[in-house]
Amino acid sequence: MTFIERPAAPFKVDFLRINYTGTMVNNPVLELSGTLDNTSATLLNDRITIYSGSHWRIEFSNGIIANGDNPNVSDLYHASIYDETNSTILGQKGILSGGVPSGTSTGYLTRGSARASALVLDGDISTSLTLRVQIEGGASNLNARTASNETRYQYGIVKIMELPA
Repeated sequence: MTFIERPAAPFKVDFLRINYTGTMVNNPVLELSGTLDNTSATLLNDRITIYSGSHWRIEFSNGIIANGDNPNVSDLYHASIYDETNSTILGQKGILSGGVPSGTSTGYLTRGSARASALVLDGDISTSLTLRVQIEGGASNLNARTASNETRYQYGIVKIMELPA
């Protein structure tokens, strides 16, 4: 019997779980937990640090923060990956939209993904970048999903892919 070796994928992947506890604040920074065993990224105080020498693909899938329960809220919120090193948003923002307020025909009827994503090339990193994941929105119109009120949606993830430079 002959066996053919299958090539391994040339990238490494880690996943982190998202949580949010405490009182909701404006532009909440989400809590991260898990281990980064496969990539060279590090996690400290809910911040991810990525290093030069590799390309990076970061994805943040929000499943933990929702727009508030007020049916009259029609605001548009974003999931974002924030680069604390350079004080800027990286990549594409994810979209979280409220509905149409009752009794009106206006509001955000936005179709999109609540997933923020960024591709960071090796040349964009001098030595390292420190990143956080956050929701851009006002505290009064956001709520954290919990096991008691939204069992299916209480988890969000951050996917970190390290690609060869």
